[in-house]
Amino acid sequence: MYNFNMEFLKKTKTVIFDDLHGSYVISSFDLAYNISKIIDLVNPELSNHHHRVAYISAAIASCCGLSNERISNTVIAALIHDIGVMLESEFRELSKFEVSENTKLNHSNVGAFLIDKVDNFKHLSNIISKHHLPYNKFPDTEDEALIIHLADRIDILLKRGVPAYYQRNNIKEMISSQTGKYFKPEHVDAFMSLYEKEFFWLDIEASDKDKLLKKYLNFETLVMDKNDILAFTNFLSHIIDFRCSFTATHSAGVASVASKIGELYELPDYMVTNLKIAGYLHDMGKLAINPYIINKNGQLSIDERIEIKKHTYYTFYALNSMDIFENVKEWAAFHHEYLDGTGYPFHLKADRLDLGSRIMTVADIYTALSEDRPYRKGMDRNKIKETLVNMVRSGKIDAEVVNILVKNVEEIENVRKLSQLVASQKYHEFKNILFISSNNLEPDANDLYLTYNNIKNKIGDVLNIIHFEEIINSIDDLILILNKERRIVFANSKALNYFNKPLHQIIDKRVGELFDCINGTEDQCGTTEFCKNCLANNSIKQALLGMHSLTQCSIEKQNNEITNFNISTIPIKTDKGDFVLFILKDIDKVDNYIINNNFYSDVINIVDNTYSILEAYKSNAITLDTDLLEILSNNISLIYQEIETQRFISLAERNNLHTHFEKFPVSFIEKNLKNIFSTTKDVNFEFTKEIDEIFTDKIILNRIIINLVKNAVEAGDEPRNIKIRFSGDSKNYRISVHNPEYIPEDIQKKIFKDIFTTKKDGNGLGTYCVKLLTERYLAGKVSFISNEQFGTTFFVEFPNIANML
Repeated sequence: MYNFNMEFLKKTKTVIFDDLHGSYVISSFDLAYNISKIIDLVNPELSNHHHRVAYISAAIASCCGLSNERISNTVIAALIHDIGVMLESEFRELSKFEVSENTKLNHSNVGAFLIDKVDNFKHLSNIISKHHLPYNKFPDTEDEALIIHLADRIDILLKRGVPAYYQRNNIKEMISSQTGKYFKPEHVDAFMSLYEKEFFWLDIEASDKDKLLKKYLNFETLVMDKNDILAFTNFLSHIIDFRCSFTATHSAGVASVASKIGELYELPDYMVTNLKIAGYLHDMGKLAINPYIINKNGQLSIDERIEIKKHTYYTFYALNSMDIFENVKEWAAFHHEYLDGTGYPFHLKADRLDLGSRIMTVADIYTALSEDRPYRKGMDRNKIKETLVNMVRSGKIDAEVVNILVKNVEEIENVRKLSQLVASQKYHEFKNILFISSNNLEPDANDLYLTYNNIKNKIGDVLNIIHFEEIINSIDDLILILNKERRIVFANSKALNYFNKPLHQIIDKRVGELFDCINGTEDQCGTTEFCKNCLANNSIKQALLGMHSLTQCSIEKQNNEITNFNISTIPIKTDKGDFVLFILKDIDKVDNYIINNNFYSDVINIVDNTYSILEAYKSNAITLDTDLLEILSNNISLIYQEIETQRFISLAERNNLHTHFEKFPVSFIEKNLKNIFSTTKDVNFEFTKEIDEIFTDKIILNRIIINLVKNAVEAGDEPRNIKIRFSGDSKNYRISVHNPEYIPEDIQKKIFKDIFTTKKDGNGLGTYCVKLLTERYLAGKVSFISNEQFGTTFFVEFPNIANML
């Protein structure tokens, strides 16, 4: 294919140059034509399929009297109509005249999903989505889509190696037999008018159909700047990466790492952009590699390694067909070349590898080593550094590039994670499109032929909106996303492995069904009498009401096996509806958190007081009467309270706090406060109770009120009254804590921030924790007012959810 004595292999190129860094002018046809060459890499046996279908479509559309604009749209859509084919096996299936409905709709809807992301082509997504719909079931389908369907089947019937003209009678017979079923009669009539004309069949086999089509049709001219090309090549990276789940975000990672290193080198902006473009395209040649090798869950054999090494050559081949910047072609294709000439496929040496090529090599190695693969976990930074340094010492990669990466590894790693997070969202959206297409078909059920636009309306954009970083950071936990009907719409890889089920067997189930809960089978989860007391079920309900929750739950399965979990639920509100992030952690693996130092002063004060009493007793200075024994008892209780409070807050900050909603009397909090502060001097409590009972988490509310009262008690030195009011109605509760001290304006700005406290010595848990607990676990809000005349009042408001549950 290439003369390997070409000058580009010999040319010394150690200095970066760029022969184009302005606008890139290309016709919409040429852009689509280049994409079609990339798609054909997936199945080279069906050579030039997209080019042939484009020509046949143009001829039929012209005979049908479509306008030039509609013919042009038909041609461009035909050039990329199979862009949604991810695997060679799909191409083999599509090579048959009769194709399964799943295969038709899978690749059609995936193609529409992909092309919908490209501004210049998104108006064609509906045509691509419908290009396999049968005419008899969908007579109102756009002519463009129906014509492509006819042209596609004509080319599939044409055997390669046999002149097309000699096959015309068989094709006529096959197409005629499906008139009115698969194909619109008017379109078949147009084809028949071309049937006897030799030029039509000869043109199909012509090698320069691009020139033929451009001669008779006018196509839009596109003026693309580098940002447009960046967006376009990002789209191409999805075609490359989405074929394999464990490398689905690899190109995004390489692109971000390479461009970040370019920034750190202070390269011009357009060169940094070129590095990102090269990163998106560097693995394009993998489209020509056997999917079995790409998706192999394990180490490759020697023969497989030889095969996969070809991908860099195919990357160069594919990019060489595109009139794109020279540096981008080489940087993308040379990412496995080493400075000592031992790389592949061209075995170039240092004098031929410029800085961009060297950056790409290091970026690819760093990203690959950082990523998890089925056969190994991603390496830690120290191990990656060691690997890169060893490669520098052996003369394979550039020392300066590695030095910049190592010095800025924190920044580079953050950029990589962010870019791959975004790519993972797109990949999960892609998987949902594929899943819905694959699982909503029944014979003769017209309403279940879901096109891409139908699917978008069905699943929404949830996976683009939710915070996937939370999921990724908690990857060792089982993570499900539930909709408002409490049905699963997403499961992470840990969950798939735990339940040993593919995604399509988990989607749309309820949690009890998934666990084979003894009380939740056959779609009954959440509806039985037993479910009323199920902590997992109530946790989900609380999240749908906007409250974070964490609880422990024992799930008994049909086989009587019992599994214990910590269950955390986080509400997710989107414009597509309310969802629940449902996180399960094996109870035996829950971390034991270290008690925060901030509470030490409180404990020390109590211990000092207790120690002084005991020392006085030992020296016979005092006798232990009933009052002193009560003080000692209270001190021990207070030490326990302080330790328990800090443990409680630590759990709350990490979303690991257990919640249990129940009805309890207001007097519970009143008695607890009196007991805790019974030895505090010069403080009087005044309770106003407009309600007798509260329905919420008793322990959490108790902690909130204790914390506010402690801040009030310790806010000044003068004797004072602490006024506590409990009020509420069927919808909301309101509790206020008032003390006569004024908070200066500079201090008011710090309230609720971090671990700030109103204590004079700066110790304690502070109002930050009040806000944390109220908002995160009670779905409430906190506020305060303070002035010199009336003092300070804190307010805690939260909903009464008794009737909701």
